[in-house]
Formats: sequence, C-alpha cells, structure tokens
Amino acid sequence: MPLVNSFNPEFSKRFAAWLRLEPRCRKDDFSRGLQACTADPLWMLGRQWQTGELAAEDAGSPIDVTVDYSTVTPTQLLREGDAKAVDASSTSFEMLVEQEHLSLSWRDRVQIGQRFERLIRQYADDAAPLIEAYRAHLDYGLEMPPEGEAWTNTDYATRRFLKLACGRSIDGQKLLDKYTSFDAETPTHQIAPLVSLSPATLTDIVTHLRDWCLALGLRPAPKASSAWRNPHLDYRFELSTAGPAPTSLLATDYRGEIDWHSFNLHLNPRTAWPTATSVTTQPSPASVGGSSSRWWAFEDSATDFGSIEAGSTDLARLFLMEYVLLHGDEWYCVALPICMPALVRIDAVKVRNVFGDVTVVEPARQLSNDPLKCFDLFSHSAVGDKSQLIENLKGSSDAAGGKSLLFIPSLSAHRMESAPLEEAEFMRDEGANKVWAVEHRVLNGLGRAVDASSALHERSQRLDIEPASPDETANSGLAHYRLATTVPENWFPFAPFNAATGGKRRVVLRRAVLLRDASHSVIWPMSQLLAMNGMPLLWMEEAVVPRSGARVQITSQRQRWADGRTYGWMGRRVLIGTGEGSSGLRWDVCAGDSDVGRQRTESGIG
Repeated sequence: MPLVNSFNPEFSKRFAAWLRLEPRCRKDDFSRGLQACTADPLWMLGRQWQTGELAAEDAGSPIDVTVDYSTVTPTQLLREGDAKAVDASSTSFEMLVEQEHLSLSWRDRVQIGQRFERLIRQYADDAAPLIEAYRAHLDYGLEMPPEGEAWTNTDYATRRFLKLACGRSIDGQKLLDKYTSFDAETPTHQIAPLVSLSPATLTDIVTHLRDWCLALGLRPAPKASSAWRNPHLDYRFELSTAGPAPTSLLATDYRGEIDWHSFNLHLNPRTAWPTATSVTTQPSPASVGGSSSRWWAFEDSATDFGSIEAGSTDLARLFLMEYVLLHGDEWYCVALPICMPALVRIDAVKVRNVFGDVTVVEPARQLSNDPLKCFDLFSHSAVGDKSQLIENLKGSSDAAGGKSLLFIPSLSAHRMESAPLEEAEFMRDEGANKVWAVEHRVLNGLGRAVDASSALHERSQRLDIEPASPDETANSGLAHYRLATTVPENWFPFAPFNAATGGKRRVVLRRAVLLRDASHSVIWPMSQLLAMNGMPLLWMEEAVVPRSGARVQITSQRQRWADGRTYGWMGRRVLIGTGEGSSGLRWDVCAGDSDVGRQRTESGIG
C-alpha cells in the first residue's frame, strides 16, 4: 500500500513506495496458523472471506430447475425377418428380440410327458388306465431312436436315460405336435380323446399344458430369432411410434446388451408431439472426482495429485486436470418421471439460482451454425436424408428441431443369465488364410452343456473312427505326399470368397465342408450355432471377425418385469474373442508316418 497519498500522482507512479506486512511468529511451530478450527463460526467466516470464497463470481448455486418435456411411446417392434410388427409397449425389448427356441432335449420331452400325466391325475377320476394307454400308444409313447444314424448320434448319457425312460413315460414332443399349435391363437386343434377322456376335459388339460410350456420356453420345434442376422452376427430391429407420421428408432448392431446408445434415430418432422409437461424440482449435485469441493474438508486420497505428470505438450492431460480440479463439482442432476419405453424431447430447461436469476439452458445443437459439427453428449445418431436431417437439427417449426431427444428403452433393473449353453469362437488364421469357427460348448441329448472336445472324443468312439493306416510309401520310410494336414473335427473353416452384389464386388467368408479322409463323409457341427438345420450359418461379412476374434454364446435368461410377471428365454450374446489362432493346416506337404491325417477340407458348400 502507498505510504502517503499527498504527493503528485505522477511522482507516485515513478517512485512508488510500498509497505509489506509480514507476520512474526513467537514459536517455530506454524501448525496453529494453518488450522481451520470449526469451534469459532465467526473465525470460520473470516477465513472464508480471506480465501475469497465469499466473493461473487456471477455463478450462484442453483436452487430449482424447471424442465419442459414431451414424450411419445414407441409401441411397434419390427424384427429383421418379420413382415408384421408386434406390440412392444408392455414387455421387454430384450425378450421380444432375442427369444429363440432350441430343439427339445430328451429330458424336456419326458418332463412334458410327466406334466401331462400330472394334469390327467388332476382332472380325471380313474387316471391310471389313461396314463398307461398313452404310454403304450405308438403316437404318444416314448421310443428309442431307430438303429442307424439316429442311434449313432445319440451320446452315451442319453442312451442310458432312454433305456430307463422308454415304456415308462409319454413323449412330450409327440404330444405337443399332436395337440397344440403354439403359433396359432387357439391353443388346441383337432383334439381326439383317447380311451374314456372327454374332449372338454382334454381341452382343459392341453390348455394348461400349453401355458406351462410357454412359461418355461419349451416349444415342439426349434426356432431361431427372426431378428438375428448370421452374416453380421448381430440382431437388427426397428421401433416406431404409432400414428400417420411415425418416428423410427433403428437398432442395427445389437449384440445382447441394449441401452439408449443402441438406437439410431430416424426423425419424422410431422410427428405429433403432445403438449409439453412442466416439472420443477431441486437439482442434486454430481461430482466427476478430483479434489474436495470444500477447502477445509480432508482429502480422502481418491486423487493422488503427486502422481499427476504433464509436460508442456500434454494439452489433453492439462485440459482434463483443469476440468476435474476447477469444474468437477459444478454438475447437477435433475430427475424426470418417465414411463418406459419413451422417446423424450426436452423443450426447455430453466435454472434459478440463489440470487433469483433465471438462466435458460440452450441445447448444444443450437450453439453452432453447423449442427452436424457440434459436440453434444447423450444424443442419438440420425439416419435418413441429410438435407432433411439438417433442417430438423436447426429447429424448424414443425419438427423436434434442435431440442434434445433421448430414447428410454424398456429395461429391467436386473436379469439372470445362465452359463453358456453353447459357445463358438470365430478366429482368424493368417497362415491358412481362413477364419475358423471353433465349437467350445455344445448341448448333449439331455440338454446339458458339455465340453466340445469331450463330446468330440465320445463321438469318435461311437462312430468307431480309427486313424487311417499308412500306405506302402510311408511304410518304406520314404517321404509321402499329403494334400492337407489334419484339423480337429470341431474346427469349421470359412474361406474368403469374391462375391458380387449390385454390380460391386466384395470379399465375404463362405463356409466350407469338412470331410473325413477315410470315409469321405461330411463332418457336421454339434451345436445349434453352426447347425445346418433351421437357420444355417453359411457365410459372413469379412469385417464381422476382427483380429481379436469373436465369441457367440447361447444362454438361458430370466427376467422379472414391472408387472410382476417372470419371463424366460434363450438368446445370443456376442463377446470379444481371444485373438488370432493357428490350426496348423498346411497344403501340399511331404510328411512322415506321424503326420498321416484323416481329414481334408474342400472349399465351397453343397
């Protein structure tokens, strides 16, 4: 501070004299001067004033937020392979999209038959003769697989189970095929009573049996999800709102985990939005980490400031440090009562602070002249005509405009998921120039997941496969020619193929046939993921399998929905693989006796 103010101002500018006040401590201990004792409130306010915490920065804390918003409900779900949309307003999207049905195992068939017997005992007076008649009848009784390929493909555990159950149980597969139609609106058709069971009683029994099977996800025939796309290893479906001008939400690469970011928005400017709802609520603070928001609070060691290292060229790290340390505690959350599913449009956000000032928060898309180049979080990627999209984003009078849109899908808080029932891994083999689909887990005849290597070893024993005997050239000790070396029977090749679609050529991965050298018989997959019946996986897009690979699993899932009902289904999940692999496949080699194989691969299929 200047000593005197009576001098000429020009003199004070040239020869300013300043006085610096320095504290004099009577002790060598400075701890008391650094303490922030809370026992004296007036002293606390003085310390806040000294550190500038009471100085106004035109940034008062918010005390309430008023949000005007509108919602529309997507009620129609159209899967990729369906021609007609289904109602999706009262159940989970995950179940509607993923649900598929595997072939009934022998254990399921016996379980359905036992349930049918229990219902007969409940409805019929003299149930024992009826049950014995059903067990002995050729159209309903459980029978052993016929001799030949069907019996050879039956694993040992299933054989032991069938020897115990045949003649003592009703075949649920035959029962459902005879009495029920799961895809029709009526639960039964052409019910013909057996022995003394009346048609009305049989109708009631079959109706209860059908509902019980649907609750457990048991159907008489395998059926894959119509939304699953084998060439892309993902689900594809579309949600749309009702009305003459619907707004669509397209999920193009859904792989088992659904959230708002799974959807792309196709906005219709003529969509009829309802009158905006206004909600005023108190915001709750949200922190992104960093230092404590109060200077006198003790640090909890959540952030190690001593480990922060940033050079003069580390601009990104410096910006992040500044954001976390200076602005990390300036975020607030505002809750809105939304009934899912809903497409939410934020019309206006008004914030009132402690000084009484009201600030209108503008959408991020309206702060830039080019809405396609602005940066905003929690927004959907838009699809459709680019010119119409720009007009919508700029905020035309008949569209949602630059207002923020967010889709809240139908999700449960938690769903239970089993261990993988089936699992196949897709990996690249650059040495063989192929992509291999390797079966890791498969289902046996009883519906239990088993290791594919163990199932393969057992199948070799059942088929009585022995290594091919060495030829005379090999016995003579001379090198012999091999067309190809051996690969395991649970490795199925996908070879690159030059395909042409729409006048454009592209490389796809086409499935090849695996043959045994000795019998030249085709080696078929053991899993539903790669099976040839139903929806066979014959080719894939090349970009589907990256260098890290991909794993596809079928799991059983269970979910408790908002209405209290429990839903169960089987769905597929796509995970990251374990990287590149090597099958050891080599072509046109000279090998010794130890390299004699019994397999070869031929490109192409059928």
